[in-house]
Amino acid sequence: MRLPRRNIWRAFPELDRFPDDECERFVLRAAQEYRASKARVMLLTAGLLAVSATGIVLLVGLVWRKCSAWLAIHTGWVHSFFVSAETKYISIVLLVGVCGITMLVVRDQWLIRTITRKLRQTNCAKCSYSLLGLVPDRGVVQCPECQHPFFLGDAGMSDDDLLSG
Repeated sequence: MRLPRRNIWRAFPELDRFPDDECERFVLRAAQEYRASKARVMLLTAGLLAVSATGIVLLVGLVWRKCSAWLAIHTGWVHSFFVSAETKYISIVLLVGVCGITMLVVRDQWLIRTITRKLRQTNCAKCSYSLLGLVPDRGVVQCPECQHPFFLGDAGMSDDDLLSG
C-alpha cells in the first residue's frame, strides 16, 4: 500500500483512475456505512488509553516520590526537578499528546480498513474482479472477466458505489 500525503484514497490503486471528487464521495459513503464500527474502535482505544494513562501516572508518581526520597536520604537535598509542579504539567501535556496522536493513528487505520472493506464489496462474487467504473444496467453489472451477473440490490449497493457516474 502506498502512503499518500493528502488524499487517503490515493493509497488504493483501484481508485487511481477516478477523479478526486468521486473518490472523496466513495470514502465518505464507506465511512458512513461503517460508522458504528468507528465508534466501537474509538471507544475501545480511549478506554485502553485511559487505563494506560492511569498506570503511567501512578508509576511516574511513585518514581517521583522514590527519587526525591532517595536524594533526600543520600545527599541531604531534594532536587526541585523531581517535585516541581512544572514537571508534573509537562508530563501531563506529553501524556495528552501521546493519547491524541494514538487516537489519530487509530482513526486512520480504521479508515484504511473501511475503504478496503468497501472496495472488496465492489468485487465480483465469483472471480473477485473489480467492478468499479462499470455502468450498471437496471441494477445489474456483468463481470467482464467471468460474465457472472452482479446484482447491486442484493449487495445493498447503488450505482454510486461503483463510481460509474
